[in-house]
Amino acid sequence: MDGCGGRSRTSRGALPPGRRLWGTAPLPSEAHLKGGSPVTPPEPMDAASIAAILDEFADRVVMRVAQLLAEPQGTSNLLTAADVAGEFGMSVAWVYAHQDDLGVQRLGAGTKPRLRFRRELVDQYLHRRLDRAREISRSRIPLRPTSSVTTTAVELLPIRGRPQ
Repeated sequence: MDGCGGRSRTSRGALPPGRRLWGTAPLPSEAHLKGGSPVTPPEPMDAASIAAILDEFADRVVMRVAQLLAEPQGTSNLLTAADVAGEFGMSVAWVYAHQDDLGVQRLGAGTKPRLRFRRELVDQYLHRRLDRAREISRSRIPLRPTSSVTTTAVELLPIRGRPQ
């Protein structure tokens, strides 16, 4: 087998010159630079060189993963919508409705990525919202008179036969 779905090159028939088995792009030796000289293919590598490169690559990957696991991650201080609702005293539906205002971070791609919130951004937004509500309540003119005594020039009807 040659890695092409179990079929050998001879069973598929001969390929036209310049065509690869897995694509339609011309081979590197057929491409030309601006000057018109063909691009030379890289020198073939022996198995020992390839194994050494792969070992070095694997070591670097392991080191990077260990480094990432050792340092505190930013996701540990991220809250779910349920966490935000519970910690700040609101419903999960309200959190979803205001997700952009709360500084949502979408984890993953697709139609329904996981939503996470940074505690600091949520706190800042809620403080700004509270300050704005206080300013509005101070600037409002009362709609009803503040006096509890109201006078009317009209005589009121008695309630269930009791005179007033």
